[in-house]
Amino acid sequence: MILDIPELLHLYLFVFLVVIALAWILFLRNRYRSQMSIRRFFTCETCGKTMTVELPRAWARCPACGARHDLINLKEITHGNVDRT
Repeated sequence: MILDIPELLHLYLFVFLVVIALAWILFLRNRYRSQMSIRRFFTCETCGKTMTVELPRAWARCPACGARHDLINLKEITHGNVDRT
């Protein structure tokens, strides 16, 4: 079974598109997984301690005082002003 040039070209393009689609699906899956385990720094409004929270989450409990906070209302700490004490 010998394929002509147009058939070889179609086969090559089909395989190329399948590889690109699989790479895209794997990239999106890995990106989704990495976003699921993002850690962010927040300051407790009750005691003022810095806490880390793994996102996505609707609320967090302060490890120092036990206060429960909605993450929507908490102020996120940027990299420049993290107090690591």
